[in-house]
Amino acid sequence: MLQSPPLLRYLNIQPTTNLERRVSCPQVQSQQQQPKTVAPISKPYDKVDTTSQKDHRLSLSQEIQNVKLRPTKQDMDSQMINPQTKCEPWVWDNIYYSKVQDASDVLTLIGRCGVFLVRPQSTGVSLKNYVLSLYTSTGVKKYKINRLDSQEYSLKPDEGPCFSSIPELCLYYRENPLPTQNIFEQNYLKYPYTFDKQNNWDDESF
Repeated sequence: MLQSPPLLRYLNIQPTTNLERRVSCPQVQSQQQQPKTVAPISKPYDKVDTTSQKDHRLSLSQEIQNVKLRPTKQDMDSQMINPQTKCEPWVWDNIYYSKVQDASDVLTLIGRCGVFLVRPQSTGVSLKNYVLSLYTSTGVKKYKINRLDSQEYSLKPDEGPCFSSIPELCLYYRENPLPTQNIFEQNYLKYPYTFDKQNNWDDESF
């Protein structure tokens, strides 16, 4: 005869089946059978180190700003500024060439169409007049700059536009063709001859 567990004997209950016997004696899981705690696997998109990426973008931006870009037409326009500003003498130094004899040689040595300079007039009774020399595809062309009684300057005093200063005159003829008798020829002022001293000439600059 099967012996009842003490608890069942105390309650005067006899186990009838194997299931009741197993329930009456619960088993405790061993420590080895308990599942181990596993740390969750972090996903690559959970946390992104934005600090290093931001520093990289800032460094790249600084490098781009330090790159010496090729001067553009707007850069040269900023040099040919309004003659009423205080920077006019500096602009005048860029376009003025004091010597007379070798002015054409200076432009020919550069050899770029549109390069120009302003020099004093070598002949004539008036010392107030200047000559605009321009290098073109057919050689050096010269334009007399007349100073009027109104203290203005003009290439064609009778019919052409007048300007309060020679730098202003040069700026105008960067956007408008110089006067010529050949209707098929159009010449413009592009760069002062001193531009060669601070920058490297290349075909894309013109």
